[in-house]
Amino acid sequence: MIAALFASSAANPGYAGAPAAVNAAGDGQEAAAGEELCVAGQKVEFVHLNRRWPGVVKGHSYGGDQCLVTSNMNTGSFMQDLEIDFADLRVFNGAPERGMPDVPGRASPASNAVSTTPGTRATDSRSNTSMVTTTPEEVLRIASRDHDLAVARYDGKFVRVTSLPGRIGISGNSMRLYADPSRYTASVLCLFEPERMSELRSVPDGAAVTVEGDANIAGAERINIQNCHVVAIGGQSAKAAIPSQPPMGKYICMQSGQGIGDLVLSRSSYTASGKTGFYSYSAGTGKFVFTSGNYAQWGWSGVWKTDSQSPGGVPEPRIDITDGGKLNIHCYPPK
Repeated sequence: MIAALFASSAANPGYAGAPAAVNAAGDGQEAAAGEELCVAGQKVEFVHLNRRWPGVVKGHSYGGDQCLVTSNMNTGSFMQDLEIDFADLRVFNGAPERGMPDVPGRASPASNAVSTTPGTRATDSRSNTSMVTTTPEEVLRIASRDHDLAVARYDGKFVRVTSLPGRIGISGNSMRLYADPSRYTASVLCLFEPERMSELRSVPDGAAVTVEGDANIAGAERINIQNCHVVAIGGQSAKAAIPSQPPMGKYICMQSGQGIGDLVLSRSSYTASGKTGFYSYSAGTGKFVFTSGNYAQWGWSGVWKTDSQSPGGVPEPRIDITDGGKLNIHCYPPK
């Protein structure tokens, strides 16, 4: 049970006096171990609705039979004081502020109640946790047809997901894995913690990937994976699909989603903003060097790209034009 107190620090001095009794409604051993964690200043995790949330202990509750924990659980920003049953307290083991599934086999108070040092992190062992292997296609098929089956298969489980080449999209701290390129919604959303961002940045555009982490159901057709980790990068990377010669014809150029004009390519010349100039193109790197015309005058350069920028994660060819700074223009070839 969790009762939000929303008490100010002035109204709540963080009383840590009365000893607590074992919670009769829960397991006596877990409650006793949880009470050992109820030390003012201790960083802990607590379980609510089968998810773990981080918090900092203020002390015993006023009645003495629960622990008073400060957390921003489910609020996104402001902190609140919560009364947590001792049996629901856990040694802090890295739960993010948005919470994570309470996976069996993670550190529990009964086995890891030896640390009372604030910020101490226990070892995360999954030796007793079976891994669920799946694909975005399977997730979509199950989650869209049988919600209960999807919950039983994925929710709160440690999962490993492998995507097909060209069906990923990367934005911010997340990677989207698409089952059906015609859909706008990803079947799997992987969320990376700050310490894992280097893994996310190492994934080439359009590559096939294998990722793993703690899953929870997030709607009729999708699962979220918290604490996402890149296991493998393989398959044909769409980023490497550089043509020996870019398609000739009129390209539609966009900036921030708005059309800004055309780029017309010929074998060795181009026309932009009504002026014709010449360019060279490297089949090895996909880079354009504009030697005359407006782009040369403005100091712009270009590169051929093929990645998952488009909705649904479909690999999409384009020429990216830049001035080497903040200017980014995407020019899409004739369909």
